[in-house]
Amino acid sequence: MAEWNVSTCRWLLDQPVSNSGRLKTMLREISEERGWNWEIELVPDPVLSRADQIVASADSQILNQAERWFTLARTAIETRVPDAWIVDLSGGEVLTVMQERPDL
Repeated sequence: MAEWNVSTCRWLLDQPVSNSGRLKTMLREISEERGWNWEIELVPDPVLSRADQIVASADSQILNQAERWFTLARTAIETRVPDAWIVDLSGGEVLTVMQERPDL
């Protein structure tokens, strides 16, 4: 977020998801250490799918209902780990990868 010059970030974490509370604590500690203006809340699932802000999620139910979204995890990996091995599971790519990598 700092690299994108995000001045304020509001993290709404899906409350019923395992480890959301732990993630909230980690995010709060990081934001305090670095002086970032972050607000972190645990919220029920419907809040995320009805949000009018950009939603970063991998949950298909949320993404299908959200007005605006992007894939934060993919963007972070592509920009911070350029040599990451990414498997596209959306189509026939898996067979190609499996043929190229018989050790899998």
